[in-house]
Parts: sequence; structure tokens; C-alpha cells
Amino acid sequence: MSVLDVDTVDVVGIESSSGRALLIVSDHLGWDAVDHHLLLLQQKLNTYLAFVASGDLRAQRPHAVGEPVIRIEFECGYPDGCRDFLLAVASKAAAWGITLEVRIGLTGEPVRLG
Repeated sequence: MSVLDVDTVDVVGIESSSGRALLIVSDHLGWDAVDHHLLLLQQKLNTYLAFVASGDLRAQRPHAVGEPVIRIEFECGYPDGCRDFLLAVASKAAAWGITLEVRIGLTGEPVRLG
């Protein structure tokens, strides 16, 4: 599964260090078609936000504590113009008690946005 599957939550788990629910978006796409990529990412994030807001996350992971985390794992990084979009999503998510993080590559450290 990946960012291409806009109606699917790819990965749901519990962070071992914090006990928080961790939802992961896997984004392997390049940025040749920026507008299309952002549209897919927006649709995917809307699916994740709806999953949390609907209570489905609590039903699946009732023992999770604290704010859930949505982490976007970008294989190819992201352009500067995407940062404004991500910060806007992070602000909306924070209002709902959700943390948004990004990670570049498999070895990068997650960075909290917002």
C-alpha cells in the first residue's frame, strides 16, 4: 500500500517508546507532477484524519495513549512548496489532537511539524 491507495490507511501500530498510536503514510513518488502528487497526498491524509476522527483508531487500538501520530515517510523528500501544505495540515491535525510528522528515507529521524 502507498500514497496511491488514497482510501486506505496503510499502517497502524503503537509506538513502543511512548504508547501512542502511530499511523504511517508510505510515499514513494517523485515530484515530477507536483500538483498531482499533492492531490494524492491530500486525499490520503484526509482518509487518515477521518479514520482518527471517526473513532475507528480508538476501536482498533484501545490501549494507545496520548495524541495519535500520523507520519508521512517520504522516500524522495519533498519540494519547498510542499512544506506550506504540510504545515497547514499539521495545524488542522493539531486542532483535532493529532500530531503530524515527516521522515525522509528509511534512516532519517522523524520531524514533528507544526
